[in-house]
Amino acid sequence: MSCHACGLHESVYDSCDVWLCPMLLLERIRARTVIDENTGCWIFTGAKCASGYGHLGLSRDGVKVDLMPHRIAYEALIGPIPAGMQLDHVREKCSSKACWNPDHLEPVTAQENTRRHFSQQTHCKNGHPLEVLPYLGREGRRGCRVCRSAAAAAATKRRRQRTGGR
Repeated sequence: MSCHACGLHESVYDSCDVWLCPMLLLERIRARTVIDENTGCWIFTGAKCASGYGHLGLSRDGVKVDLMPHRIAYEALIGPIPAGMQLDHVREKCSSKACWNPDHLEPVTAQENTRRHFSQQTHCKNGHPLEVLPYLGREGRRGCRVCRSAAAAAATKRRRQRTGGR
């Protein structure tokens, strides 16, 4: 069925509200975009969440909706994100989480998205290199041996202070 809000696309929703119409939202996103000529990334210059992804917050009648430009773009220009899948920024094409170019996005499982993320990580959050004997935690996650040793030493020190040196 054709979108009754903009008439520009087929709506996959029962009702396409002007407030949430993907094609109209794309216009808002385009107004806050810079194109990186070297990578082809469409960088959203509006608000970003703590992890660096673009963030578009809407509010109407006391209802707040948080949207991510890369998800809006994919659904508007490619189609629905398959159930159980997440969008991953393909590393060979894109290095910015603020990019919303649908050619740089690929639907993957959560497990694959996590595997790809950690395979690219070379240093821990404190700057220690992970390439030399990374620590594998209980859940099989890669971690930093230096940070783990420091945390264990701090925990031992706190325990000894609590128990009077035992």
